[in-house]
Amino acid sequence: MSQSWKTFLEGRIAQEEGNNERALEAYNAALSEDPNNVHFLRAKAAAQAALNDGDGAR
Repeated sequence: MSQSWKTFLEGRIAQEEGNNERALEAYNAALSEDPNNVHFLRAKAAAQAALNDGDGAR
């Protein structure tokens, strides 16, 4: 498993625990390694929406 997927999964765990700020950090880190990954992009948008960052979620 690549490092970007490990980081993404850390973000998923953080998001499940309600820590959307940490999840967003992890998703951004994963996206820095794989910027076109639709799974990472979708998760980032969900975290931003949960943080009421509607502009960033687009």
